[in-house]
Formats: sequence, C-alpha cells, structure tokens
Amino acid sequence: MRKLDSRIIIAVIFVLAAGLYYFYAQAPRPIDSYGDTYGTAPEESSQAEPKNDKASTETLSATGASQDASASSADTSAANAAIPEKLQRLQAWLAAEAKNLDQPHVDTKQKDLELKKMIENFSEDEKKLVLNSSLDAKRPANERILSTYLLVLDQSQSSLGSLSEVASKALPDFGPVTAHSEAEIRRGQELAVRYMAIDELAKRAANFPEALETLKNIVNSAESAEIRGYAQRVLKQIK
Repeated sequence: MRKLDSRIIIAVIFVLAAGLYYFYAQAPRPIDSYGDTYGTAPEESSQAEPKNDKASTETLSATGASQDASASSADTSAANAAIPEKLQRLQAWLAAEAKNLDQPHVDTKQKDLELKKMIENFSEDEKKLVLNSSLDAKRPANERILSTYLLVLDQSQSSLGSLSEVASKALPDFGPVTAHSEAEIRRGQELAVRYMAIDELAKRAANFPEALETLKNIVNSAESAEIRGYAQRVLKQIK
C-alpha cells in the first residue's frame, strides 16, 4: 500500500507537469512584446516583486510545496548580484512568466511559436541560465517547468547535453519520504521535471542517433533507480 500511494502521488504530479509541458498559458502577444518585457529595467522588475512574492507562495501551496518565500527571495537577490544585467532581466522574466502557468490555456500554437523563436535567439549564457533554473531545486516548481519546457523547445545540438543534465541530476534529499508527506510530493516534482527531459530525448531518438545514445547513457549512468527505470521503459518503446 505504501508503494502504491507513492506511485499515485508521483503519477498525479507527472500528469500535471505533462499538461504544463505542452503549454503554459498566457494571452498571445507579438514576439516584439517579449523583447520589451525581457528588456524591462531591473528597477521596474524589483518594484513588481512584492506582489509576485504572494502569487508565488500561493502557486507553491497549490502544488503542495511549502517553501520559505523570504529565504528564496534572499537567495535570488544574492544570485542576481553575481550575473550580468541582461541575465538578471531574463531571470526576472522567467519568474514572472512562470506565474501564468495556472492561467486558462489560450492559443497554444502561437505561444509555442513565440517560445521557439526566443530560445533559438538565446546566447549560450542565456541557455545556461535557463538550464540552471531547471536544475535549481530551490526555485518554484512552475518556474522550473517553464525552464525545462524552453530546453525541450531548443532543437540545437547543444540542447542534448542540457536535457541529459536535467534527466541525470541526482534527486535532492528532502528527508524521510512517507505517504502524502511534503518530502514525497517534492520528490514527485523532481521526478516530473526529469521525465519531461527524458520524454523529449525519446521523441528525438527516433530520428537522431545522438539523442538515442544520450538516452542510453541515462539508462546506464543516472544515479536514481527511478530515473534509470523510466528511461529504460521509454527506450524499449522506441525499439
């Protein structure tokens, strides 16, 4: 029964993440508008943060992840101080856009086109920031899902390495995993992010040998048995 409860919770979280994987909702807008948003001065972004802190906390509560908002804000401020201004604006954009994940779905095809165009034009430093956001267990779940989704949309050769890094990253230790506990829920969130990366690798593996080899490496080298097992099941479906 304990194993069954754990599987049900992970399955529910994965289904939710999979839905967000295909689209995070926001009313359609021209690509140029993204440029304006991403180019917003840090002062304007910081003025909006007091309202967003509350929204972020409510989002985390909805997904079952209770995090210390003030501690997260302090961590983010310290991290931002160490990166260029342009990357700070990108990080602020990710945080703001992630809060739209719970909005009703609107024009998914248009949004996908916009996001694909954006990631294609990202520099390597910008892609690295998106990767780090996906990997950072301290960031809100919606922000990590959005970041992972951007990595999925990136069809460049370098994206295989990013997807592999997300899928293979060791699972954090959230303490004893008991039925319906916060530790179990957060572990399920971590697995969902990794499964997104594995699913994209499997999708590409049918046509690209490099993606197939990357998936095989995950089967052989991922630290988590759950990740190895999931990758193995996906791999068998390809053959």
